[in-house]
Amino acid sequence: MPVNVTRVAGQTFSDGHPADQPTGRILLWKARAFEPFPWQRDFLMDIKLQPGAGDPRYINANVGRGAGKTTVAAELAWEGATIKWTDGLGPPHVKIFADTYEHGRLIWDAVWDDSISHLRPLVLRWDADRNIIVLVDEDDPVRPGAMLQLLSADNPNAMTGHNKTTLAIIDEAQFVKDESWRQFLPSLNIRKGIAVCFGVCQGQGFYRTNSLKGLDPDFSDHKTYSVPSTANPYFLMSDDELARREYSLEEYRQLFLAQWTGAEGMLFENVDGCLLAPEVVLSLKNGVPLILEQPQPNADYVAGLDIAKSRDFMALIILNRQTGRLAAILRANKRTYTFLESLVADTLVMYHPRCRPDVTGMGEAPYEHIRQFVRNRYNEMDIPPTSQTTFHPETLTGTRKQEIIDDLALHLLRERVRFPNIRQLVSELRVFEKSVSSTGFVRYSAPVGLHDDLVIALALAAQGLPHTVVTSRPGQVTHRKAGWEYFR
Repeated sequence: MPVNVTRVAGQTFSDGHPADQPTGRILLWKARAFEPFPWQRDFLMDIKLQPGAGDPRYINANVGRGAGKTTVAAELAWEGATIKWTDGLGPPHVKIFADTYEHGRLIWDAVWDDSISHLRPLVLRWDADRNIIVLVDEDDPVRPGAMLQLLSADNPNAMTGHNKTTLAIIDEAQFVKDESWRQFLPSLNIRKGIAVCFGVCQGQGFYRTNSLKGLDPDFSDHKTYSVPSTANPYFLMSDDELARREYSLEEYRQLFLAQWTGAEGMLFENVDGCLLAPEVVLSLKNGVPLILEQPQPNADYVAGLDIAKSRDFMALIILNRQTGRLAAILRANKRTYTFLESLVADTLVMYHPRCRPDVTGMGEAPYEHIRQFVRNRYNEMDIPPTSQTTFHPETLTGTRKQEIIDDLALHLLRERVRFPNIRQLVSELRVFEKSVSSTGFVRYSAPVGLHDDLVIALALAAQGLPHTVVTSRPGQVTHRKAGWEYFR
């Protein structure tokens, strides 16, 4: 029995309430004869149209070649056009674009075909020259309703002024220019629109940055999905084997496994090999030290301190020098400097480490304050100078920063530094990168918009570790237990 598409349009996402979305979606799927793959179904069901407070608005779908992104994107476009966007600013506006019209048409052609076949009763008019489909208004059949439009991001200046946008679908996002994205982004502000980017894990632009933000718990407005090619049930094992033969390992991981790799500039290898009990995921609380090892009387500790600048975090990491294991970690911001300095001093006094603070730029004054706080604590405790925290300030400019980052990369590769699966720390390590500008300037940092405070603190602390380790035979690193066997 055919599905009444007019009824579908009237019931899809009734009043835009999230609780009604699954029923409306299934009706629309029937109307379009759309039979989603399992990953497509889960993906569509997870996206909130219209987003509420706390729901992500920047969705990044890292999708392997052939996984089925075009069909799911076309379905999403129709769902976005048939929802009621309850902001009082009119019917929804859906924009579809890619780096070129040719790429954008892969989704647009599927949407257009539906508009002249399965969903023809929903359409008021078409404008082929301007790539526009206007739907019938649900409340008044003679009045224009929702609009779907194809754009091209090849000209950044043409991406401005789309202020009615409620849903943007960006295909081949890894090819879209950063400037085009920046010009379009304000168009989502007025109606609290959603951007859903589809692409493979290549390139250094906004899509990569947004994808990495979606993996970072600090960016709750971003969410990232990873869909390998094999998620398509019609993608045969023989197809996968052919891809493995025809592409380099890096290309295979990027194009078919939907993984960001070191070829995109990411610096640290073997992060997973340094994790203790990786199945136990921990998360830092702002301004609350995470104590993993209680101070041991005969232990020797080293610390790294990245001093907060502007909106950055103050980050402190303390390692057990004998074992290389993380003993304590602190990350804090949005507090007064006095509060942060006092908090750092209290944590340092617990372990009496040799501490390397980064005093680059504006870090000198806070460092002096922290040192004074520590001195005052020791005076109150009557601890002899030989047992107190010592400071060895570092200025991280040019060559020196490269040295400590390269040293940390080596420590991680050889598993000389061990730590539990702390979401913020692991996320920063995974995205930290080396980039080279057009003028040849080498930059070591997180991608623009992301944080690297914990990485710098860890690199500074690792400078205090011994440069040799005890091995039972050449090439084997012996890991000695510390006081927190829970993480083994």
